[in-house]
Order: sequence, then C-alpha cells, then structure tokens
Amino acid sequence: MSTLWQDLRYGARTLWKHPSFALVAITALALGIGANTAIFSIVKAVLLSRLPYKDSERLMMLWESDVKRGGAQTGFSYPRFTFLRSQQQSFDAIAAYTTRNFNVIGPQGPILVQGAHISEDFFRAT
Repeated sequence: MSTLWQDLRYGARTLWKHPSFALVAITALALGIGANTAIFSIVKAVLLSRLPYKDSERLMMLWESDVKRGGAQTGFSYPRFTFLRSQQQSFDAIAAYTTRNFNVIGPQGPILVQGAHISEDFFRAT
C-alpha cells in the first residue's frame, strides 16, 4: 500500500511540474469519460431498456426482403398489408405505419413537422 501512495505522490509532483502535460492528460480523461458515458446512455436506452409499452417483449416488426435489391428490407404495400391482416391468426393485433413530413401553417408561417400515417389498430397493437 505504501508503494501506491509513493506512486500517487510522484505522479502528482510530475503533473505539478509540467502543467501543460497535466492539462492534456486531464482533458483526455474528461473526453474519454464523457464519450463512454454518452455511448453507454445510448446503448442503455436503445438496447438494454424495455420499450414503454405493456408486454413490450411481444411486439414484432414485419417486413419483406427484396431479392432484386440484394435482400434489402422493405415495407408492405397497403393492399398487401390489408390482405395479411385479414389472413393472419398468430397476432393479437397487426398495424401499419409510414413516416411523413407535413407542412403546418401557424401564426409565424409554415413549419415542417414530422408525423406518421397509421392504421386503425396501431394504438391497440402498441
């Protein structure tokens, strides 16, 4: 334990003698800790936390694979979605959505708002 204290005192003396190196070292530590904190916060929110829905582990997203585009995932057309909804027996509810931008005119003029078109069972499914 005495060796640890000697090493810490030596490190503090060295940093005190070279303030520019101390500034670089402290900045590097701060950036590293900040980056790790930010990345962990994103990973926790996206991958580790449950979705804020009842029975969120039962939610699924379906799509088609487009062989002509090398297996790219694409959404269903609305006629195909209605056909699948009428034929499916495995899900409690099935819903569709597509994102879209809308122009809303207010007192300050038009603004661009992001929104979505959703099917009638969307809120029942979530």
